[in-house]
Amino acid sequence: MKNIKFIKLFLLITITTIGMGQENNNLQLRLEALKNDSTAKKIDLTILDEYEHQYRKLYPKYENFRPKKLESFQPKFERPRSEKDTFTLDIRKEYFGPNDRGFLCLEQYDSANNLLRKVSISQPGDELIRITEKIDEIFNYCEYYYPNGTMRGKEIVSFLRFSIGMLYVFDENGVLIRKEDTDDGYTFTYEDVLLFCKEKGMSIENISGINKLVDAVENIKIWSVSHRMGDVIFTYQLDAADGRIIRTFERSAIRH
Repeated sequence: MKNIKFIKLFLLITITTIGMGQENNNLQLRLEALKNDSTAKKIDLTILDEYEHQYRKLYPKYENFRPKKLESFQPKFERPRSEKDTFTLDIRKEYFGPNDRGFLCLEQYDSANNLLRKVSISQPGDELIRITEKIDEIFNYCEYYYPNGTMRGKEIVSFLRFSIGMLYVFDENGVLIRKEDTDDGYTFTYEDVLLFCKEKGMSIENISGINKLVDAVENIKIWSVSHRMGDVIFTYQLDAADGRIIRTFERSAIRH
């Protein structure tokens, strides 16, 4: 009996370790691929039609998911996912700021309900397209496109708001106009920051954001880490070179 329990424990640890290793390997492969590719590709805009076609198969009575007025958009049907689904699609509105008119987001999930890919389309008439592919539990690979289908930019970004690796920005003709190594100067890495958060007792759920900034006072690169406790948001600003705490402050999480 003890041997059986040991074998089960060994298998659990092995599978977990393999899963973590695979995620880390996926991230490293993506970082390396991005580092070696500064070109702008052009997207086939029929991808929108294909996603609409797939969506309409799941929701036969649903209207075109690119309505004339985004403000009037309201999802009309919800389809429960089942284990038999190889993928499902969800659609919703998403906002990235108080003045943002919103994006229509078409989300693709696997049979285990894990988000695989998301296509975001901005306000009709100003159709900027963003395609997000999940790398692991923290990072996504993002591509941005102009309405003509030319790539606007690409990067690897965390849901916590910071980027890692190379960032590329292109004009509407696909000419590279900005190239930035977002890790330059950050010898205190994002892994160090996450460890700092753990040591301070911050849970991922309560972290409001982690940002890479330039400190206006000391003119150095910093990490800005904010987390919420009750009605208060606490912020730590850390030196990007060594992780020393430069300053801390707090503010109310309640908007008056």
